[in-house]
Amino acid sequence: KASIWDVTKQKRFMAKCMAQDCVQSLEGSNACRFRDENGLCYAYESAQTWCAENPAAAALCNDGGADWAPPPFGTAASGDNNNWTPVQNVPVSNPGPSDPAFYSCSCKKHCTCSRTRCRCLDQNQGPTPPLPMGDPAISDASNMLRDSSNKRGMCACTCGGQFP
Repeated sequence: KASIWDVTKQKRFMAKCMAQDCVQSLEGSNACRFRDENGLCYAYESAQTWCAENPAAAALCNDGGADWAPPPFGTAASGDNNNWTPVQNVPVSNPGPSDPAFYSCSCKKHCTCSRTRCRCLDQNQGPTPPLPMGDPAISDASNMLRDSSNKRGMCACTCGGQFP
């Protein structure tokens, strides 16, 4: 379906997927160590378990690494303390002459963001990965507001500068 979407729609859809995967990465019981061929988390615990128990199936499981998940799927201390990273260098499907060939995503854990401001559990929360995405709402610390009341377990992501 993405092959007929314009580039902006592709980026927005992937940002929504990355936000879901980011939330899953924060869960202790069903983390996001293993991903499909598109870099999206296997959503079911049974799929994460199968991949963990079948290392010979590495080509199907796309292992992010032991530090991407807490036990029983990895070695991270907790869902909050892992090295999960959103997809990078995603190829654009059917790019036009002025469209980029690739884009990358960035997320903020325990946050929600709009185009102009982020509200996070920790006012100093930086994006994952820590690189500027050209979107001040997610990369500029001056737009951060502390909101500890209801941001735990939430994620805000942008892909190629587009929010969902």
